[in-house]
Amino acid sequence: MFVEAPAYSFDRLKSVVVRRRAIKSVGKDTDLRGGRGTTLEGILSTAYEVVSALRSEHGAWIAEKLAVLAPYLETTSNNEDLKSNKKSPRELLEDTYRAGLTTTLTQEYRVAKNSLHDEVDTLQDPSRIADIVAGYTFEFYRSLHTSQRIGIDPGIALQLAQLSYRHNPNVLSRLRRKYPDVNPGVISSAALSYPTNPEGFLNSYITAVSRLKADPRYESLGESVVERAALHSPTNPEGFLNSYITAVSRLKADPRYESLGESVVKHAALHYPTNPEGFLNSYITAFSRLKADPRYGSLGDSVIHSAALHYSTNPEKFLDSYITALSRLKADPRYGSLGESVVKHAALHYPTNPEKFLDSYITALSRLKADPRYGSLGDSVIHSAALYYPTNPEGFLDRFLGL
Repeated sequence: MFVEAPAYSFDRLKSVVVRRRAIKSVGKDTDLRGGRGTTLEGILSTAYEVVSALRSEHGAWIAEKLAVLAPYLETTSNNEDLKSNKKSPRELLEDTYRAGLTTTLTQEYRVAKNSLHDEVDTLQDPSRIADIVAGYTFEFYRSLHTSQRIGIDPGIALQLAQLSYRHNPNVLSRLRRKYPDVNPGVISSAALSYPTNPEGFLNSYITAVSRLKADPRYESLGESVVERAALHSPTNPEGFLNSYITAVSRLKADPRYESLGESVVKHAALHYPTNPEGFLNSYITAFSRLKADPRYGSLGDSVIHSAALHYSTNPEKFLDSYITALSRLKADPRYGSLGESVVKHAALHYPTNPEKFLDSYITALSRLKADPRYGSLGDSVIHSAALYYPTNPEGFLDRFLGL
């Protein structure tokens, strides 16, 4: 079948996107599982031809957008496929786009079949399919662009873009405004794992964290431990915490790990609960290997420790990216007045977008120094607030002052 790619004016694209968002709302609870059937398979086949036609017709626009996203998608990511180099960022982008488009068309078909019976036939019209593809593509791109702008890990951004059939591009910004006291990582997890009702999960999460913090059995545990239990074991966070306490005790008593800092042992028990010993053995091996590698001889132990601890699948890739970022940031005149420790902190802890962190740090530092509430505080305290508590430096300073 020959499919002609339509042109999209601003008004036409806007109407297409508005319609797609209406279908998202109507189809929120539509079951997307099960067999496709002949009709849906035909719609999907036509859609893939439409995609090819649109790529040919709008190749310049696509190349422009890919050029904007490419550096972002190539940064160090929590996505396992990117970490292990099984797929290139472009291949992951293509696979993610196609998977999300398939689900979008399934949603359109099921909604039409269940509640708009007269639209099933028109859904097979190539021009109608082209509109669905265009609407999905716009939402997919805007989702990635928004994630890039607010500093979301690219692996998470790809997963979120695939859910464009559920979420509008501003979903994370909207949820962050609604739940300003919830860790942004928790909000991302809610959007990914509970796409039909992230608010419901977040409300339950907040309740669970409050309950666990008030439980005397867990009063010695850090807030991050309690929050992880509520996030990753929502049906039984108490069971998670009890197992964590037992594992920490066991690992601290194990002579193989007596030379490791307590934070490393706790990290293993918290993030690798099914086999913390396996993680610690890999960490020890990686740390030793990286220390002996002449490429990283100038890096401090803390940087190598972070690579082995937080990027265990491919610590070398992280360190190479860190060295590149450090060189780039040091040469950037915007950051010439910053201390080296600040630049290193940005490259180490915000590898996806260290520039964004540094720009925010500079803005926060200026704002806090001009705030009369903090006039009695030394520069080092204000610096610490902006550097280590970037999401709410005022909150840290207020607690510091006992306000």
